[in-house]
Amino acid sequence: MQAPGKGTVRVEGPIALLSGTTSADLNPENLSRCLELALDDSEAQTRRIQKAQRRAWAGKRRAKVDLQLWQDAQRLLEPLLVTIPFAERLTFPARNTHDRRGNQKLLGLVAAHALLHQHQRKRDVHGQVVAVPDDYAAVYALLQPVLDEGLDELSPRATKVYRVLARSSTPRARRELSSELRCGYNTVKRALVELLDQELVALVDAGPPATYRVLDRSVLGACAELREPEALPPAT
Repeated sequence: MQAPGKGTVRVEGPIALLSGTTSADLNPENLSRCLELALDDSEAQTRRIQKAQRRAWAGKRRAKVDLQLWQDAQRLLEPLLVTIPFAERLTFPARNTHDRRGNQKLLGLVAAHALLHQHQRKRDVHGQVVAVPDDYAAVYALLQPVLDEGLDELSPRATKVYRVLARSSTPRARRELSSELRCGYNTVKRALVELLDQELVALVDAGPPATYRVLDRSVLGACAELREPEALPPAT
């Protein structure tokens, strides 16, 4: 890696990679190696963005973030190993082989949180940072909505449509779904194509208007398989 004015910098892995995309059709092999977070497209978030836009045009821009403080804090961290004493008490969904990597992500995030708090954590006889239930609680707060809102191999838009149909006792039309989810008609249309391909929904009536119903509800409830942080013994 070439650093401006500093020659070549060699960095030992593993690395942390943050990437973004507007595509809903991602390679499943890549997805299994990442933690996928969808943007908040709620009405409340849209209003917050609009408010920030108006403030910026009114000359009330946010103060520039001082990155030096964060960089200095990171320099204080030592490259230490982490042990999770309660790891065997944790649980994760086991729906398919991708969840093997998902379980590893869970443990890796707990370890990362403990490492970031290494100056507030104890060390064992081997000098390893000892994770505490608070580390898991922070990770649970991150993963719980991801598992609750996301469904295996479905895009965020398809997940939202699927959940609405799963709650409905009657077939629903595209315009109905679009209105309830407050998203575009074409977004719902593409989501339904994805759900039809996955054989999770069925076309009930070609219409117009075309109506759809859920075929399979078995992919729901993954989040319930994560152990609640309160179920872990407190740190000693």
